[in-house]
Amino acid sequence: MKSTRSYWICAVITFASAAMSAGFSIHALFALGTADPTAAYAASRSVALVIVALGLMRFRSRDALAALALTMGLVRAFDAAIGVLQHDVGKTVGPAVLALAAFASVRALLTDAAVRST
Repeated sequence: MKSTRSYWICAVITFASAAMSAGFSIHALFALGTADPTAAYAASRSVALVIVALGLMRFRSRDALAALALTMGLVRAFDAAIGVLQHDVGKTVGPAVLALAAFASVRALLTDAAVRST
């Protein structure tokens, strides 16, 4: 697959989102201690998403990147909803912006792919 600008924008946004999730979950794991299974499960899943995001930068699968970017967009949208429920602007705006960026990058990636295939 050719390297395209839309692919790399989507890949960077997806990686950044996954890395932030991993960072927060690892921080929670150390803050709460390894005896907290919820923090441990969150950290294991978040780290796995970072590894997949890195792999997609290496192997350049457009469809897999679109699926992961959509997943990370949904994760961020749910994080924003939690921020709303907690009445915390910082926990609402940041994730909402990342969710919108993820969704926009997926759209651009898939639109670019459709244009290239015609």
